[in-house]
Amino acid sequence: MEFLATALAGAIVELGKCFCGFAYSKIENFAKFQSNLDNLRREMDNLIILRNSVKEKIAGAKRDGHEHLNPALVEWLKQVEKLHTEVGSFIEASTTNNNGETLSKYCSSCCFSCKPGLEVTRKLKHVKQLIDEGSWLRQTTDAELRFGKQEVPKVQIIPGPSVPSKCLDSVLKSLNRENVNRIGVWGMGGVGKTALVRTLNNTPSFIQPFSRVIWVTVSKQFDMRRIQIAIAGRLGLDTTKEESMESTAHRIFQTLQEEEKLLLILDDVWETVDLDRLGVPAPDDRPGWKLLLTSRSLDVCRQMKTDKDITVEVLDDEESWKLFTQNTGKVVNLENIEPVAKQLAGECGGLPLLINIVDASMRGKEMVQLWEDALSEMRRSPVPNINGIHDKVYKPLKWSYDALEGTTIKSCFLFCALYPEDFSIKVKELVQSWLAEGLIDGLRSYEESTNRGIALIENLKDSCLLERGDFGDSVKMHDVVRDLASWISSSSSSEDGCKAFVRSELGLTNFLEVETPDSVK
Repeated sequence: MEFLATALAGAIVELGKCFCGFAYSKIENFAKFQSNLDNLRREMDNLIILRNSVKEKIAGAKRDGHEHLNPALVEWLKQVEKLHTEVGSFIEASTTNNNGETLSKYCSSCCFSCKPGLEVTRKLKHVKQLIDEGSWLRQTTDAELRFGKQEVPKVQIIPGPSVPSKCLDSVLKSLNRENVNRIGVWGMGGVGKTALVRTLNNTPSFIQPFSRVIWVTVSKQFDMRRIQIAIAGRLGLDTTKEESMESTAHRIFQTLQEEEKLLLILDDVWETVDLDRLGVPAPDDRPGWKLLLTSRSLDVCRQMKTDKDITVEVLDDEESWKLFTQNTGKVVNLENIEPVAKQLAGECGGLPLLINIVDASMRGKEMVQLWEDALSEMRRSPVPNINGIHDKVYKPLKWSYDALEGTTIKSCFLFCALYPEDFSIKVKELVQSWLAEGLIDGLRSYEESTNRGIALIENLKDSCLLERGDFGDSVKMHDVVRDLASWISSSSSSEDGCKAFVRSELGLTNFLEVETPDSVK
């Protein structure tokens, strides 16, 4: 009997322990549930404060006329509103009766730890996640809040004609070399630098290695803000006039960080472009990133720290004739016109831009007299009377002259037009002529003056206003550049350079028989 009593007492003790442990676990779970519920209320309040702040910014943006919102922001707001409703319903269901009836129901449920407890933990985690995702909104500008990244194509096809060029392979090989990050494509105005890069840009095999290709035209009217806005647009980022350059640069930088292999094309660069100010990371620091720029000045390429500089040369006679016949049509094949047409194509000096203008003006004309008149104009006048040549060829070429710094180098350039066409001038002779004419002065010694003259010649070569001569240590002028210099010298616009009157192939025997312009009298 005593043994039975002892065994019963032991069983009661163990049963008591189990009951007490179960009760303690229930109490602990209840306390944990209540703590998580309080945290959920508190974090949800923080999320609503953040949401309200964002809505105020959105309202301000709409008052300013901006309807487009960042897609990521719109999605974030939808998730906040949905979770707000869910959390509100959950908390209300958890505290329906002030006497704790609902909580007692939860506590008496054997599923307490796996249903309500897990639910409050899940919702609390979701609230914190949305707060973390929206934390960037506290630091962003209004523009970053309003605008988001739109879907844009990997590369934008640039319409326009292509031209034959021997430089295509050189550019492609340079782009494929790992140790070449910056490539300069340079040459005189009208040789087709833009057309060359356009041909590459529109070639699938060329763009395939890059995750994105961005093409921006810089132009002589240099404007950093305009360039930055253009880059932002290529990335699908909207901008406003009110947004600062620093803010736009930050957004461009953040967006470009996603690109593994980027090709940035800066076309028609006239002076150094500060990539850091634009928000573009230097290609030297990112494997697979490339910078390709076109310019009329080799010195600009040097300032942009190019690793490889590729010169775009003028077309040879065969290439010029092939391009010429593409636009003139079958008329150039007429027996009486073809010989004149070939001479006219040759007078274009291998410049694709000039060829395209001249051949377009002669398209469909079957009277040989019209072709002979055009040939005479090209040979005798610095600025031929052919529609489009003045505005599309000579004015853009004159920009290279205008970009020269100082009257000394401008006068030295214009002096070179006094030499015959296609004449190779010895460098030493040219410098001595400049010295004799007083175009270079103010230096202490003859040696310094000579060195200065050589430096000016190299500057003119780098600006594509002089080119290598036909023999060593000589230079010459391209025919079209010489015509440009003659036009500037004899025009009233030559206010800061030497004035001269030059006419070719007139066979003059008496200077007075030729009418001279007032600007050189």
